[in-house]
Amino acid sequence: MLDAIDKMKFGSALKELMSERICHCSTDLLKSITGLDKKTVSLMWDGKSLTNVNVISACLGIHIPYPVSERLLKLAKISLSLDLSDDVDMTYHQLLTLRWASDYGDIYDDLEADGMETLIKKPPL
Repeated sequence: MLDAIDKMKFGSALKELMSERICHCSTDLLKSITGLDKKTVSLMWDGKSLTNVNVISACLGIHIPYPVSERLLKLAKISLSLDLSDDVDMTYHQLLTLRWASDYGDIYDDLEADGMETLIKKPPL
């Protein structure tokens, strides 16, 4: 995966990771998993709307391992602090390193139980 997105910008890298060749994740499938609508994904492919919520939701939704999501975060110019006093960044880091293969809905439910559901996109009902 890392080789496939080497030297790409964020939008091209996300599009390549979502392609049939790699994760086989269409915009419709990503929307049904994460709630990220087609317009937002299209903006992300254009290098726009690269918020923490959108980028991390996409990473979790397409189930990419941490080294790949870490590369996407760098391409999106998102830096997570590993300072233990920063609950949000630590939670993001834990999700991307430990829960990347988990069902997105389960991740959202766990965040909701902890009052942190705003950290990722709400999946469709």
